[in-house]
Amino acid sequence: MNRLKFVLFVSVVLLIVSGSALYAQDDATPIKIGLYAPLTGPVAFLGEGFQYGATIAIEDMGGEIEGHPLELVVADNKCNPTDAVTAIRQLIEVDEVDVILGGGCSSATVAAQDVIKDGETPAVSATSTNPT
Repeated sequence: MNRLKFVLFVSVVLLIVSGSALYAQDDATPIKIGLYAPLTGPVAFLGEGFQYGATIAIEDMGGEIEGHPLELVVADNKCNPTDAVTAIRQLIEVDEVDVILGGGCSSATVAAQDVIKDGETPAVSATSTNPT
């Protein structure tokens, strides 16, 4: 059931991103979706589920939104604050993603939140629940 909720969540986020003025142009600019999740480390099973859910959501949408191909870019935060900052910087500064999904660990998300804010890339985490 959690996997279904995550797929639905990713689908809603993708629909929101698709309405962005960034994609109002007529060309087929890809929409880059950054997924940062614990793919290794103590809770790698969470990251594997996130990646699977995001992949299924993209496939369910036909791999595109209004002619814009959807590209999933994955970064491993290892459920570690230092690695989370590195992963977010990679997604924002190098991969230049349009939206960031994931987290998986509150400690990793809290550590990365200033980088996310400074990068001005929309980010949504359905699992990190630290209230700060």
